[in-house]
Amino acid sequence: MAEERFKVIRTRLDHADWQDWGMLVLAVWLFVSTWVFPYGETNLPGLGPKEALIIANYPAGAARLLALVLAVLAISGLFRLLKVEKWLTLIIGAFIALAPWVLGVYGGEHEVAVANEVVVGLLVCIASLTKAAELPPIVKPV
Repeated sequence: MAEERFKVIRTRLDHADWQDWGMLVLAVWLFVSTWVFPYGETNLPGLGPKEALIIANYPAGAARLLALVLAVLAISGLFRLLKVEKWLTLIIGAFIALAPWVLGVYGGEHEVAVANEVVVGLLVCIASLTKAAELPPIVKPV
């Protein structure tokens, strides 16, 4: 029984697309890059130490959360768990690229982190679109 499960998993991984592996690598990089690049700190007056720590880590935390969502979608793509995974990944990639402006974290000390998120988001979008282009059409012509 265990050998059959391993064989099924191995077969699915053998047929995994390069895009899924690439998105998994990008997810890991996005998660790790929050410690590599300066996401800056926010010092707002009137906040206690606990609230200031939450606000200061907000940009990095958002990037880590997006990286985890991307990793889950990439893994589901590797094992072909979701049929809509490519479209969800496209949406997440677009949000990663736009997140610095949506979340209001851009410019100044955040320049490198913003550039990193934009590049990662665009690469995810490109990988998603190339994967979608390789799939057979939903409706077959008569």
